[in-house]
Amino acid sequence: MGWPGLEGISDGAGRLDLRDHESTLFYIPTYHYFFEFPFRIANAGIVQYAGERTLGGFSYDLVYATWRDADPQLDVDQYIVWIGRESGLIEKAQFTVRDKLRWATGTMHFSDFRQVDGIRIPFDMTVTIDPEDESVLHRMVIESVEFGLDGVTPKPNQLKDGPVSNPLAIQSEF
Repeated sequence: MGWPGLEGISDGAGRLDLRDHESTLFYIPTYHYFFEFPFRIANAGIVQYAGERTLGGFSYDLVYATWRDADPQLDVDQYIVWIGRESGLIEKAQFTVRDKLRWATGTMHFSDFRQVDGIRIPFDMTVTIDPEDESVLHRMVIESVEFGLDGVTPKPNQLKDGPVSNPLAIQSEF
């Protein structure tokens, strides 16, 4: 089995050798986090409406989300979630990067939404400095998504209505 995009750090037997790739150790869980972002952010302890904004001819509702305290914190990230008025989906998320550079911020742009087992998944995720910036810092393109392959994780259609803490029970709405 190969790891597309990570061929240079594979041990040749399908296992990743990340010992000499410190930045990769940061990016793999970061990409994983942003793939799950629409589900994870629904569990933020602090959620406040932050107004409306129009950008590029599209209207958005903005929502501030974080944990523990609404004020900036040194060890907890803060987010401004951009929900498309027309789509009802999280289309952008401004974020802080507290665990690497306390002053760093960025914007994840979610697009190419596709329906997989009843859940809207963004198949294209692009990081820029700010919402208006078009200079791509990172880009992740998902080729396919399947649920329930490990025999443990249920497919979304097998889940009963449950608490928000169950990420597969949440639709892509905030």
